[in-house]
Amino acid sequence: MIHRIELMADDRGGITHAHIEGEEMPVQSGAWAFYAPLVKLKLSHAREGRQTCLHRRARRFVSPGPAQRVLNRVSAMTGRRIGPYLVEDWHRALSTRATRRTAETWIAARRLAQAGLGPGVGDPVVVQHLSAPYLAASSVTAGFVQENALTLPPGPSPDAGALRAAGVRPDRIESCIRQPINGYVTDLNSVVGVVPLDAEEEVADLAARLDAALDGGDVTASVGRNDV
Repeated sequence: MIHRIELMADDRGGITHAHIEGEEMPVQSGAWAFYAPLVKLKLSHAREGRQTCLHRRARRFVSPGPAQRVLNRVSAMTGRRIGPYLVEDWHRALSTRATRRTAETWIAARRLAQAGLGPGVGDPVVVQHLSAPYLAASSVTAGFVQENALTLPPGPSPDAGALRAAGVRPDRIESCIRQPINGYVTDLNSVVGVVPLDAEEEVADLAARLDAALDGGDVTASVGRNDV
């Protein structure tokens, strides 16, 4: 259980550091998640307990103005795509609880690691209070311990077939394959992200256990120099 994380931005607004349980350390932030290399933690950006996205295209769904709400409704009714995604894809992604998404990505990441396609994976983690420049109020979030791909020997840079053989479905636009880190699949998040195949029961069970941990259970890792 991690009680408190505060994300901090630099002068240009990019998230570059965090206080994790009071200890300041660098973080690498993507659109959907951030990674703290010193403690090997990958955690979801979250708002009100649901995963959120920091990409500029997400603003029209995360905090739409009146005109954007109208455009979103029109796009939803007409089936117009926003980039490669439908409005319902964005709504589904942004309404997914961080614990549910963590369960999906943890199981997928474990399968990738076991197949030699991704970095090693440790325990899942929940966070009681995430504060960030993009949040008006703190949120719960979740994630897991994962080895730093940059510290490993070069990986195989797998294709979609290799992921499916490992029991993992690539994200819709296959950015996980096009943008590996040191040859490993690490970025599992997207509007329609990476998921484990035939794993609904396992995902639901882990998500429930993570929710229980936030309510005082014991199914999390403690912050530290984690080995995986």
